[in-house]
Amino acid sequence: MKIEVMAKRNFDKVDFQIIQAGDDFSSFWLPGKEIGKALQLENPKEAIKQIYKRHRDELEEFSILWTMETSDGPKEVRIFAEEAIYMITFFSQSPKAKEFRRWVAGLIKAYRQGKPGSGPAGRNHLAAMREQRLYMKEQRTFQQYAKEEAGRILRKEGTIEELDQVPLIQDAVRMILAKDIGAHQLEMFSKKSDR
Repeated sequence: MKIEVMAKRNFDKVDFQIIQAGDDFSSFWLPGKEIGKALQLENPKEAIKQIYKRHRDELEEFSILWTMETSDGPKEVRIFAEEAIYMITFFSQSPKAKEFRRWVAGLIKAYRQGKPGSGPAGRNHLAAMREQRLYMKEQRTFQQYAKEEAGRILRKEGTIEELDQVPLIQDAVRMILAKDIGAHQLEMFSKKSDR
């Protein structure tokens, strides 16, 4: 299973790594030790380990061990999925639990809605925006060219049929001319004016 850090966020001076496990962009995992710190548990790593042991039957399916690179070298850490994160907040009975749950819920919502900088959905959203801007730029270039050709035809420097290499341009020029001079006069620009 592919596991990677997608973003980093901060809750009440605790730095979190948002982790994606697998190819499911809606998956959302957090390291146990950081959850313990956010809940202000004494000895956070050990406290989360104890919660996990006591409630293993409920938490096991929503957690995995992950070998994470740290400044001290690789370390095996337990990460928890969204469901387990919420359960841990209840099991901990921490005064910070309610505030932390709200923060997690907001973070997950932003992550899934693709808010910029909020995980893979955010990256997909930004890529789609870039693609849309490129498309709009190409559309403006196309429209400008069609307007120039319509002007050339209005000045009787050519006909629509001379644009036959690109039927799409013909259609665009026809639309521009129809709007500018009216559909009933469009026929006189469709054929060479050598009559």
